[in-house]
Amino acid sequence: MTREGRDEMLEKFSTGIEGFDDITGGGLPLSRTTLFMGGPGCGKTVLALQILVSAATRYKTPGIFVAFEEDTRQVFANAQTFGWNLAEMELQQISFVNANMRADVVKSGAFDITGLLA
Repeated sequence: MTREGRDEMLEKFSTGIEGFDDITGGGLPLSRTTLFMGGPGCGKTVLALQILVSAATRYKTPGIFVAFEEDTRQVFANAQTFGWNLAEMELQQISFVNANMRADVVKSGAFDITGLLA
């Protein structure tokens, strides 16, 4: 690593999730894109929502949630179980985009996005 690289500290954005912020050294990198990957049911949606809710309530920072598989109505219903009123937050800080495709349009099969991510 160059001297310049050592002098530059990566600025982080606290997610508001205490354990997560601890293991990531302060949260997510600020002004960068972060991708969460995992199988169904591993918690990607809940993690993303918790980060968005924390940013909206603690820092008044806006965010966008794009739903690719679940309908946004399902996301709202699930969020209610955590005590998050997404409908109220949608009016203030969080925008929701329903990007799931109709079943007759979706192509299924074995896909590997490893090359794309590299």
